[in-house]
Amino acid sequence: MTDALQAVNLLEAGQLVESLGYFRSLIESNRDDPRRVSNWLLARQYDHELGADDVAQELWAMGALWKQSEKPAAMQARSPQGEGLVCPSERFHKRPLRIGFVSADFHCHTVGRMLHPLVCALGALNPCERPIVYAYHNGSRYDELTESLTRWLTLRSIHGLQLEQAAALVRDDLLDVLIDLSGHTKGHRHALFAHRLVPVQISWLGFTDTTGLNFIDSVLSDVHHVPQSLAYRFRESLIYLPQARFVFESPDRCPGLVSAIAHGEFGASSQRTVGIAERTEEQLYCTDETSVRFCCFNNLAKISAQTLSMWSKLLAVLPKAQLALRWRSFSDPSVRMLWEARLSDFGIDPCRVRLLNECSYEDFMRSYEGMDIALDTYPFNGAMTSFDAMWMGVPIVSRFGDLPASRQGLCLLSVLGLERFACDSDEAYVDAASELARNLTLRSDLRRTLRQRLACSPLMDATLFAEHWMAAIRQAIDQRLEVSLR
Repeated sequence: MTDALQAVNLLEAGQLVESLGYFRSLIESNRDDPRRVSNWLLARQYDHELGADDVAQELWAMGALWKQSEKPAAMQARSPQGEGLVCPSERFHKRPLRIGFVSADFHCHTVGRMLHPLVCALGALNPCERPIVYAYHNGSRYDELTESLTRWLTLRSIHGLQLEQAAALVRDDLLDVLIDLSGHTKGHRHALFAHRLVPVQISWLGFTDTTGLNFIDSVLSDVHHVPQSLAYRFRESLIYLPQARFVFESPDRCPGLVSAIAHGEFGASSQRTVGIAERTEEQLYCTDETSVRFCCFNNLAKISAQTLSMWSKLLAVLPKAQLALRWRSFSDPSVRMLWEARLSDFGIDPCRVRLLNECSYEDFMRSYEGMDIALDTYPFNGAMTSFDAMWMGVPIVSRFGDLPASRQGLCLLSVLGLERFACDSDEAYVDAASELARNLTLRSDLRRTLRQRLACSPLMDATLFAEHWMAAIRQAIDQRLEVSLR
């Protein structure tokens, strides 16, 4: 097994310290390979011992490893109709924008699921406002969500293509804006952006922090993820969306989930349609208020030592409470043994914790019927997992800090008017979770109303989000124009 694969496997099993050791050795063996540094930087996002400013410094240092083209795309470029050169204002404001997305995740993945409602809403805009959209797919997975996206955009595969071949596809499409949906996650194509094939380059969705790359012009975010007091950490200019940096859609409307189940993406194969069961009143109540059922279905890499410490204190306060963890790595007996030992090290009786394997998406969602409260991870919060829990009527308690990734729960809860469950300290997190556990009336009310609260919120208003998103794109263009004309 290569060191790179070992590092990834350790991270998948939640062994962050050991994984970072391998990632670090890979950097030391080849400091000129920025892809290895991307792996390191992503893993560092999970490290609770690293301060937000330290993360930013490492991300900025990463930017120096990517060599930018000496001939960036001009703001005055040839128009798609071939009439020759046009002035910037005419090019960007008197015809539909040409926008491209780059990702390896145009399928039933968190990025794909969050992109889908936006792309559908953009396609429903009136013709004079509707952008012409392209997607450059750097992955090999295709499913029903991929197919649905192609109704509204032109999908081009760049998976396995050499840089020159991929760059030719992007260049020939004469884009105005190219949007990176990956950041430093798996499958990014930063080299395309380093070539400056497109006048305006933006980071959004797949990465919450600064990319540290000097050829990314703007980052789309919101004041919950990056308040003005933390904007100094970003190398790029920040464009703020009014409510949240993401939008969700109902799982029963997401076309990729059934296909993902059939192909084993979530575990056991299932031919059933994805149904969301309504939870009954009887399922709300345990034998007493201390017998609450907590859960966390996040990536094990996100369960830091600090998170386990908070959970240990919480379970000590509620001696009859139980906790359920679910992740695909628990199918491996050695990982289960490792986590039972790790729980014990933090004073958590493994008998009070259920380690659940992966399963079909339908069964994954139905398992929330037996849960009362979802516990978010820190310093890297959940996103889609939090949305799924809330959709099933299970409230989340989240801990936030200065790292943008640690503020995803804060954003979700703030937009829903549930800021009381977003906590700025370990003590507040434990108090909020224990108080919610004891408040059966509030939990009953949340179970009945959370889905409707979500459905009626800006988090699921794709039409409104598309309008705000297009305004943000035009703002990013205007900022780039100002820079180019100085």
